Amino acid sequence: MTEIVVSTAKGEVVGRSLDCFTSDEAAKALQESFDGYFVPMRLDGEAFERRFRAEHVDRRESRIFTRGTQIAGIILIARRWCVSRVAAMGCTPAFRRSGLGAAMLSVALSSAKERGDDMMTLEVLEPNHAARSLYAKLGFLPVRQLAGYVHNEKRQSGEANLQECSAQAYAQALAREDFDDLPWTLSAATAYGQTHPERFFHIDNASFVWLASVTDSDVTIRFLFTCAKHRLKGRAGELLQALERQFPDRRWSISPVVPEGTGDGFLRKKGFLSHDLRQIEMIRNL
Repeated sequence: MTEIVVSTAKGEVVGRSLDCFTSDEAAKALQESFDGYFVPMRLDGEAFERRFRAEHVDRRESRIFTRGTQIAGIILIARRWCVSRVAAMGCTPAFRRSGLGAAMLSVALSSAKERGDDMMTLEVLEPNHAARSLYAKLGFLPVRQLAGYVHNEKRQSGEANLQECSAQAYAQALAREDFDDLPWTLSAATAYGQTHPERFFHIDNASFVWLASVTDSDVTIRFLFTCAKHRLKGRAGELLQALERQFPDRRWSISPVVPEGTGDGFLRKKGFLSHDLRQIEMIRNL
């Protein structure tokens, strides 16, 4: 089913599979659909493919909705085994509160049921009450909160040898540990598919860190962990000190995708503060 028609308060809207659009067109639709949102999407075609390919977005099940030549909305559906995830969903300002969001998600739920999926998941920013209400009406239940952190204070650097590794080496190390219930975006499967500019480091194959980006002013940390046999030996602290030596005097941030409580005590001890935004992970059994 590459093309569907749904009714909204603004009239009929046509949804076409992502296969019908170029990467640049998809990126443009995503940006327009998140215009004025809490966290805008700023991606070109290359960055769109790099991000969503690693998250296993299914181009045939993902759709861009239009009315004539006007972009109305987009929904991206990622799939692994018998689980689907709403990787992104938004409507352009002209089509908000028109029923399009409910229509897009209802189509995705119906398709997931037809192919025999067990579950659909998504994440929503905590202050986005309109989206949370919509998801609840369609049967999604909150399962946990996802937190983020920032660190703006002076940090101590250390002498540990920070070694860069491949995304695959990081993912393999993560998969061997007891992190089976990480959110989709932090999972070993997502890490495995990453390409530059994402970067991965470790110290002595004991503690690992995934950096989403490094600029002259900021370091964005996706996730860090210590292998079980090396825990409670100060290795994670050594990793952060080595990171400071490698990329000194930058603002550190961790996006709000970390399950609440995961490493919270350690991060606060190291000077991290809570991010202003939090997310809620929701699931719907099918």
